[in-house]
Amino acid sequence: KMSDRSTARIAIIGAGPAGLTLGLALAARPSLHVDIFERAADHRASAMFNPDRSYTIDITGHGVKAARYVGAAAVLDRALIPFLGLRMRLVPSISPHMKEERCKEPGWTGSRGDICSALLSELLERTRGKEGVAVHFDTEATVVNAAKGTLRVSDRSGSREASYDLVIGSDGAGSGVRSALQEQIDGFTITSCPSLTNHATMLHLDCKAGTDSLDPRFLYILSPPPVLLVAGAICGPKGPTDPLWFCQVGLPGARRFGSVDEAVKLLTGAYGSITELCSVEAIEAFSRRESLPIGRSKECSAFHGGRVVLLGDAGAPFPPVGQGVNAAMEAATVLDTCIGLRLLGSDGGRRSPGDMLEAAAGDFTRVWGPEAAAVSTIARGLDYKAGVFLASKSALYLALGVNAVHNAKDGALSYTQALAIERRADRCLRGIAAVSLVASMATMCIWLWRC
Repeated sequence: KMSDRSTARIAIIGAGPAGLTLGLALAARPSLHVDIFERAADHRASAMFNPDRSYTIDITGHGVKAARYVGAAAVLDRALIPFLGLRMRLVPSISPHMKEERCKEPGWTGSRGDICSALLSELLERTRGKEGVAVHFDTEATVVNAAKGTLRVSDRSGSREASYDLVIGSDGAGSGVRSALQEQIDGFTITSCPSLTNHATMLHLDCKAGTDSLDPRFLYILSPPPVLLVAGAICGPKGPTDPLWFCQVGLPGARRFGSVDEAVKLLTGAYGSITELCSVEAIEAFSRRESLPIGRSKECSAFHGGRVVLLGDAGAPFPPVGQGVNAAMEAATVLDTCIGLRLLGSDGGRRSPGDMLEAAAGDFTRVWGPEAAAVSTIARGLDYKAGVFLASKSALYLALGVNAVHNAKDGALSYTQALAIERRADRCLRGIAAVSLVASMATMCIWLWRC
């Protein structure tokens, strides 16, 4: 039952990692009542993974920092697989062996379902018997009036309107809240960035004799682009000690297979030992799956409009680069900080809770905007069409410590700092290339003159 208390009221649409992280943060603020609406069923009663989409999600750097901020590190320790880093074959023709890159601090890995179930359990345990936060599953919430914070809430009992001082849309990359802002708020715009042609299909690594040789605490890059094979573990039926393995197969475009043999040829051409990790039946299922586009990204003119805020993929969807959940969780803590600062500086009671929370929404856009733009730029640099050039550059930049994708996993660096480090390296590389070209041309001119 939704609260009718006179305290400040906040609605969160979407109980994914971002929404639940924010719910945990706001639960510690006694002056708030929070309703979390999720149109799907309770995470704890749902399947933990989808064979067509079940890639592993690693919580590192920024996500670890967010988990500690909301006090969720202990539950993630119990519920997820520990994560230590990457093992990679970036340039197999030069070095066929795995190179290990450890994170600066351990994190966790699992499926989206694993993560959401853990965060939800922590939230419900923390708020048991208390007013303040309520989670509503099987409930659709849509924005009726963004300027006033009015929602239409529909569940099995019917449909009704509810008003909130602040509405947070954390409803994913296909956000309905984002569309409502575009329709209702003057000046709010959504820009589709130039899309990468990257596509991905999931492959279940179901040969236990083969996967037992892999360490579930690591993510394995078995093959670099243009056929990118990234293998990782999620929790199995018995939890973290019973891992299931999946491999995301990334291609520079959509791909349909005419036969299983065609799929086997593609996979073994990228990683010759792949058949030791998966059965013919798994490859057959892979060959029938739809190749999903993963190169799309959007930019919003702001992360707020009226009394509505966009969080995570709802505000800044970007291609997979290992930071979607991490950035979303950190964004939730940034928004909580903005809310807390505004509520502390309550202006002597002269401003309503709605006005203060609306101001906090504007603060969030100013603080998080540059970070979201930076991580999106980093993600758009992972173009599978670049193939050998991308792999070679990644290997070189990893060796030099300037790789933006790797540095983005470091919670001590902001995303803007990680991007700036790689851009400085790009400028140096272009400078070296220019000097080398001039030197080569000068050498040739001298040789021709002597001839």
